[in-house]
Amino acid sequence: MSEQLDRQIARFLLDLLPPGRPRRLARMSFPGELLRDGTPRDKYQDIKDKQLTLAMLAEHVRGGKTYSYTLDKDGKAREGAIDIDAGGQPALLAALRVAAELGVTAFAVKNDAGGKHKGGHFRALFDASYPVAHIRALMLTIAEQAGLGAVEIWPQNQGLRGLFGFHQVDQTRGQLLLQSGEIIKLDDDLAAGFAAVRALPLNSAPPAPPEPEP
Repeated sequence: MSEQLDRQIARFLLDLLPPGRPRRLARMSFPGELLRDGTPRDKYQDIKDKQLTLAMLAEHVRGGKTYSYTLDKDGKAREGAIDIDAGGQPALLAALRVAAELGVTAFAVKNDAGGKHKGGHFRALFDASYPVAHIRALMLTIAEQAGLGAVEIWPQNQGLRGLFGFHQVDQTRGQLLLQSGEIIKLDDDLAAGFAAVRALPLNSAPPAPPEPEP
């Protein structure tokens, strides 16, 4: 993979984030990696007082290191996501189908290479920063209408593995699933996957959630 492509994808990822340091930033541990005191690292170890830079994201794209980070700041974000841990590809496709029915452009990255989790990340990108509550409400609607059951939804006060990141434990970037039905193996052709995501239209403002009944 070329250095130019690394930086193009890194810039794309950085532009999706609000300015400034993510509220939470962490690096994914390598298999068997230990802390300095010899104890095992958590799957994601928090990074304190450090900005997420273009260079770090380029390394993330290369697969040398993998970062997770929060998607929002000051109550706004440009990305919504659903972490689907069960149901595998059918669950991801159900979410994509519901999103399309709602007029939402989305894609998913499937990773069922190992462990007990069989699913991946559903993601929707927006053309500007919008209220977190509105994005979360839209993601929740998609999850409920797709029958996904209990899932985690972003933005939230927890990091999410950055898009196109290499899963250090499962040793894969996964497969990109598009609403068109196309599937791209990111381990084989990351450039094609990036081009496909970048070509997707960005979503406009998500609807405000309904007011709670008095």
